[in-house]
Amino acid sequence: MGRLADRVAIVTGAAAGIGRAIARRFAAEGAAVLAVDRNAEGLEATVAGITGEGGRTRELVEDVGEPGAADRIAAACLEAFGRIDVLVNNAGIGGSHEVLETSEEEWARMLHVNLTSVFRLSRRVLAEMRRQGGGRIVNTASVFGTTAFPGAASYSAAKAGVIALTRSMAVDYAPAGVTVNAIAPGLILTDMTRARLVGDPRYRALMLEATPLGRPGTPEDVAGAALFLASLAGGSSRRARLEGAFSALHSRGQELVERLWSGLRAIDGVSVYGPPPSERRTPTVSFTVRDVSSDDVARALAEQAVFVSNGDFYATTVVTRLGHAADGVVRAGCACYTTLDEVERLLDGVREVASSPRPPRP
Repeated sequence: MGRLADRVAIVTGAAAGIGRAIARRFAAEGAAVLAVDRNAEGLEATVAGITGEGGRTRELVEDVGEPGAADRIAAACLEAFGRIDVLVNNAGIGGSHEVLETSEEEWARMLHVNLTSVFRLSRRVLAEMRRQGGGRIVNTASVFGTTAFPGAASYSAAKAGVIALTRSMAVDYAPAGVTVNAIAPGLILTDMTRARLVGDPRYRALMLEATPLGRPGTPEDVAGAALFLASLAGGSSRRARLEGAFSALHSRGQELVERLWSGLRAIDGVSVYGPPPSERRTPTVSFTVRDVSSDDVARALAEQAVFVSNGDFYATTVVTRLGHAADGVVRAGCACYTTLDEVERLLDGVREVASSPRPPRP
């Protein structure tokens, strides 16, 4: 007997990636699965895989962001299987940007699909679960909902909302026998992430370096967590944070800014201000180069391709920021996704600026 024998589950976003892995794992453990997705071709492949292994399933081509989708999904499940024991809110979209590049349309669509649909489908299914005497809801959140990451304003806001909504529902419906949990995956190897891992060697090296296992997670890893939370064994409400890579990245960010601080202090002609990074909250270092203005320091680093101009800041194309202020102090910072190579290149750039002959000031 499987761990979900005689249970009925709805899995959204089931056409590929994490959703497909969860649907197949649930079916293999004995659940009858309603697989939901707007991608008809991918959904057909998921269902074929389940039925080919002897599982019970139905498919429903549906966009969770559309009006009335929650009612149609619940009705299809009740018609096919007669009850709803487990709901996995996994469907979602990506493609986020920083705030100044985020349109009203992107913001609305991101929250509508990634957060509002979770609310609507959970609300519809909760009524059935409470009537039945209990159930399980598992929401796919993300480390983007708990960890600052560049260029992801609307996505991060939506996933943080999923986590907060999960907590609220967990408290409200535990007395009715319904547990509500969220999984916050880190880097998971799916069709969407595979393209960047293959096409961006720097990104791949950074993420793998920061992952203790030395590899990205797999959809099957997440499916295992979802299975536990959906089973009778997962009978309490919690948030399963599958975020090894990003937790490690935060730790590395602190180490890197300490390397930057100590490296700058070792350069002749450079003055570093303030206590060491371990005694401050902000992962930045303030410094000056003798007889060189902060504008000239930043400009010299930019000319060496260590930084590129971005308004009043100079930054690498991905991570490290260096700005200049009216007080003449240069500020450099390491984010959790900065690499050691970038820190060393910054230090090399400052060494060159500090050692270059300069005409005497008038």
